[in-house]
Amino acid sequence: MLARFIRFIAIAAMTCLSGAALAQYPSHPVTIVVPYGAGGPTDAVARVLAEGLSKAWGQPVVVENRAGAGGNIGSDRVARALPDGHTLLVIPSGVMVLNPLLFKQMPFAPLTDLAPISQLGSGPILMFVSTKVPVNSVAEFVEYARKNPGKLNFTSPGVGTIPHLAGEMLMQQTGIKMVHVPYQSAPQATQAVVAGDAEVIFDATTALTYSAAGRLKPLMVLGDTRFAPAGDVPTAAEAGLPRMTVDAWYAIVAPAKTPPAVLQKVQADAATIVRSQATRDRLSGIGFIPLANRPEEFERSVKAEAGMWKKVFDAAGITPQ
Repeated sequence: MLARFIRFIAIAAMTCLSGAALAQYPSHPVTIVVPYGAGGPTDAVARVLAEGLSKAWGQPVVVENRAGAGGNIGSDRVARALPDGHTLLVIPSGVMVLNPLLFKQMPFAPLTDLAPISQLGSGPILMFVSTKVPVNSVAEFVEYARKNPGKLNFTSPGVGTIPHLAGEMLMQQTGIKMVHVPYQSAPQATQAVVAGDAEVIFDATTALTYSAAGRLKPLMVLGDTRFAPAGDVPTAAEAGLPRMTVDAWYAIVAPAKTPPAVLQKVQADAATIVRSQATRDRLSGIGFIPLANRPEEFERSVKAEAGMWKKVFDAAGITPQ
C-alpha cells in the first residue's frame, strides 16, 4: 500500500515538472530491461542501443536481462516501474502482439500499461529445410508435402512463437499438412532440423551458419526483400506466396504515464542510433533493418499485426492458456 502511495505521489510530482527539468533527462543512470536471457537478437539490439544512448546522454545506460513467462516477467517489471524514463524496455514483437493471444491472464496490458516509443527495426525470418528433404525450392517443397501429408515435422521454440505461427501460416496458405514439434529454445529447435529429427524450421538469421556449412537448405525469406547474406534465396512473393510476410521486429517502450517530452527524446535519440551505419554494421548478423518510427505509427502497427495473427491463431485452433 505504501509503495503504491509513493508511486502515486511521484507520478503527480512529475506532471508538474517544468520544461527545464525535463531538459535535464536523464538525471541518473538508465536501465533497459530485456525480458529474455543474454545472447539473443533482442539482447543484441538492446546492448547496441544502450551503448549509443549512454554516449549521447552522458549517463550510464545498463541492460538488465530478466527472463521468464515468454517475456512477461521482465515486461511487467517495467510496466510497474516509476514512469520517469529511467526504466525502459526493449522487446521483440511477440510481447506486444502474441502474448495477449497466448495467455489468458496477462500481468499487464501492453498498450495500456506500456507507452510505445518506437519500433527500432526488424530482421528477416527464413524457411529452412533439412538436407534430407529432397527439395530445392518452395514449389518443390509444397508438392512433396502434399504427397506426404502429416509426415513432415516443423519445429519452433514453443507454441505461439513466430516460427510456430509461420508454419501454421504456410499450411493455411498452401493446404499442406505438417506436424508442429515445439522445443524449449530456438537453438534446440534448429538443431533438431540440422540433425534430421525434423524437416522444417522458420528461423531468424542464426540458422544461416548451418546453411552456409551445407547442413540446412534455405528456401525463402518471409519478407519483402531478399537477404543478401542468405545468397540467392527468393522472397516469399518470388516463391509464389505473396502473403507469407513475417517480420521479427524490435521495439522500445516505457511505463505508461511517462512524460511525453521524455518519450520524444528517447525516440529521437534512439532513431539517430539505429539509423547509423555503425549500428547496421554491428547488427548485420541478425539482418537488422532500421525503422525508428514514431509512437503513433508503432501503435497502429501493433494493432494491425495483432488482428492478422488473431486470424492465424483462430484457424490453427490455438487458444490462450
